[in-house]
Amino acid sequence: MNHNNVVLTAEVILKGRSHKKSILEAKGSITSENVSECLPSEFTIEKAVEILEKYGFKILSRRRTGVTISGEMKLFEQKFNTIIQKRSKEMMEGGSVEYFVSKQPLNIPEDLSPYVDAVVLPVPPTFFMERALYYP
Repeated sequence: MNHNNVVLTAEVILKGRSHKKSILEAKGSITSENVSECLPSEFTIEKAVEILEKYGFKILSRRRTGVTISGEMKLFEQKFNTIIQKRSKEMMEGGSVEYFVSKQPLNIPEDLSPYVDAVVLPVPPTFFMERALYYP
């Protein structure tokens, strides 16, 4: 089956205002005193959104901490120079969920790199059985 027309969503991790570092590069603990250093400026948010929309992505959510985008798989593969594969993960009660992963971290294009540290495809959560959480 060709998955190129499948619509994916992803979280865009923006660079912070202090030293252009994002929350991914923070050293030590993030506290109420230093969290603002990791948050993007309004200019960074605007530029990232402008470029992502120019690429053809839809902006699903724009927050003070980042941006959520969606687009067809082939758009992700073209713009972030990657190969995306379908995976399946077994969940509780014997059910499973399908999701998509990149073979390597998504490559941030040069014009987007001053504003974006990473683009991350979501993965399903890991559930733990109740009996595994308690000792008998």
